[in-house]
Amino acid sequence: ERERRKRNWLRAVLDHNGFTCVQKSVWMGKVAIPRELLDDIRRLRLAAFVEIFQITKRGTLQQVD
Repeated sequence: ERERRKRNWLRAVLDHNGFTCVQKSVWMGKVAIPRELLDDIRRLRLAAFVEIFQITKRGTLQQVD
């Protein structure tokens, strides 16, 4: 609860940048994360709470076989 404003800010920025919430606290997008956003996350001391994954290939279950 102490960091509520920061979490709300992060959600709003992600939404504004075209990311969509796929699960509570899990966001997905097809765009690069702006350098300014990464800098702000560090400045606000949120980096320890943010995990970023990059997926470079798409597939379907049919391709797994």
